[in-house]
Amino acid sequence: MSDIKVLEDGRYPGEPDVETLRAHLKRVSLKLTPQRIVVMHAVYAAGKHPSADRIYAMAKVDGHAGLSLTTVYNCLKNFEKAGLLRSFHRADGSLCYDVADHPHGHFHCKVCGKVYDFPFEHTVYEPLELATEGYAVDFFEIAAEGTCPHCLSRSECREA
Repeated sequence: MSDIKVLEDGRYPGEPDVETLRAHLKRVSLKLTPQRIVVMHAVYAAGKHPSADRIYAMAKVDGHAGLSLTTVYNCLKNFEKAGLLRSFHRADGSLCYDVADHPHGHFHCKVCGKVYDFPFEHTVYEPLELATEGYAVDFFEIAAEGTCPHCLSRSECREA
């Protein structure tokens, strides 16, 4: 299971309750199903930036043996449509998911492979500028790649 602490009601920190999840899905004409509850719970159990395979594995560990990988992908797609999640590609091309709870960018460390969130202000590049030029902006992402502080300090130690 995950190292993330579970709350008293069985949810993970930040995980929406059933009524909140139902409301988000209803806005895009989707119903709340037992499978969607299981997959959303597994998203939070899987930790930061999980792949669909990791989410699927977490649901299996949680005792939902009848859940298929196809169902997981369908749920993730619907959660994106509802604005609950967003997907992004890591530098290696693999698709991962992220909770869409606040504006942030992603930093991918080329050494250790971890992906870190970093805050950004929309004023870095205002996506609304595109809207004034006739574009309909549905999603805006900032990503960076390089070496994280942890890996940098390890390499500096080796060079000294």
